[in-house]
Amino acid sequence: YRPAHCSFYAGRVWYAGVPSGEKLGWVLYSQIVSDISKIENCYQQNDPTSEVISDLLETDGGVIQIPEAGTITGIQPLGKGLLVFATNGLWMISGADAGFTPVNYTVDKISNNGCTSPHSIVKADEHIYYWGFANIYRVKADAAGLATVEPLSETTIRSYYNSIPLFCRKYVEGKYSETKKNYLLAL
Repeated sequence: YRPAHCSFYAGRVWYAGVPSGEKLGWVLYSQIVSDISKIENCYQQNDPTSEVISDLLETDGGVIQIPEAGTITGIQPLGKGLLVFATNGLWMISGADAGFTPVNYTVDKISNNGCTSPHSIVKADEHIYYWGFANIYRVKADAAGLATVEPLSETTIRSYYNSIPLFCRKYVEGKYSETKKNYLLAL
């Protein structure tokens, strides 16, 4: 199995969405990309079993497990973190104090509103839009760089949105019109 999603954040390449039971909630990250050969190194430089030097370095790669995440449908950087979209919620991986490092990071659940379609996730200016089971959502970073989620279709197209069968929502594609500055949808 291979990861279905890839992104770049904190000087590293990130991978997620491995369709395997035990690896469903895994988010892998490479070592700091100083050259092209580092993008596949999702492991630490020092031998973790060594009795001499087994320390985790700030430049190491690795894996972050989010056990409660269902199927991961996408990953996107936003503000000071990396958003992890899953069918059952939205998480943010970020640095606890400064930027992300393998020795200093947090994983916070941002929302219980999961993402139905990987193709519905669209970055537009400083926001990210996605389709959920109950609404279309906009994710934005606040002044501190943390993500907040707000429903968009609640008061506008709620009845139309609810008329779309659930099995069709997983095939929706989102697009962003740079000239019109609006989020477009295609079923």
